[in-house]
Amino acid sequence: MDDLNLSPVPPAAALSEQAASLASRPSEALANTASEPLANGGCSASGPAASSLGSTSSLEPTPRRGAARRDWIVIAVCVVMLMAMGIWLFRAGPQNQQDVARPEPKRVSREEFVEVGGVRRPASDLSRSEATWKKPKGPAVNANALPRQSIKDDGTNPQIASVKEAMRTKTHPERLSSLIIPAPFDAAAYRAGPEKYLNVVEPGRVWQAAQPGPGVKRLTSVSSEYEFIEQGQSVSLKVQAAPGAPVTFTSFDLGAFDNQLTSQTVKADETGLAKATFIGTGGTRGEVKILAASPLSSGQVQFLVQVDYPKKRRV
Repeated sequence: MDDLNLSPVPPAAALSEQAASLASRPSEALANTASEPLANGGCSASGPAASSLGSTSSLEPTPRRGAARRDWIVIAVCVVMLMAMGIWLFRAGPQNQQDVARPEPKRVSREEFVEVGGVRRPASDLSRSEATWKKPKGPAVNANALPRQSIKDDGTNPQIASVKEAMRTKTHPERLSSLIIPAPFDAAAYRAGPEKYLNVVEPGRVWQAAQPGPGVKRLTSVSSEYEFIEQGQSVSLKVQAAPGAPVTFTSFDLGAFDNQLTSQTVKADETGLAKATFIGTGGTRGEVKILAASPLSSGQVQFLVQVDYPKKRRV
């Protein structure tokens, strides 16, 4: 047995005393001691036991550092939320305070009102010159310069007669409204007797333009499509159609043509020129829309006539 040269085994009392001293050292000293030979026996703290002991001591502070980091993140989020809430309260505070502290409107008694131009206003709102203003004496000035024009029928206008017949017999509603489509255009009957077609007023003829196709001339404007006149004045509206074709002009905003009505059908001359005279009658004011169309031409022409009060009668 002496030939084997085995190291003597330390007694149990020495082992327990060494373990107690190791437990009392810090983790750094314990890691260094694990690599040094043990006293009283020459045994080194190597092997699985020593490695497991060293790894355990090095992992102990890690959970503590992670928990501290989470705590700081939560604290930072709370501080940011409190700052945002404080900023919001700071901005909203003055407005709410102003609403609460807003004084009540001053009550004005009946005696402190002054009537100016037909409107009762508090005397405190007026200057001295305004408060002493009085309504001028005399008749009121009528802003509408011309009286509404009435139709003068002497029995010689066949177009007015066609409208009167429709009102009397109640059998031709297409002569009284542009929303009712007249009977289809008969080109052969028109060539045989154009006066019969021209002497009847049917405002809805502006919706009976010819379909585009070969040989069909398109209706175009010759005069300006936007005109400005005063009440009592007139303007000539001109279009280019097929030679001898009927052309209907219809106003959708009052006014009148030469026949004293809001719609009129005229015959184009041998060059295809058709014209109608529009009059800004009394009671007509603003933008007047007028459509022109022909059953022998495609398309429509829209005129806009601005009617205003006469300058000498304006207030």
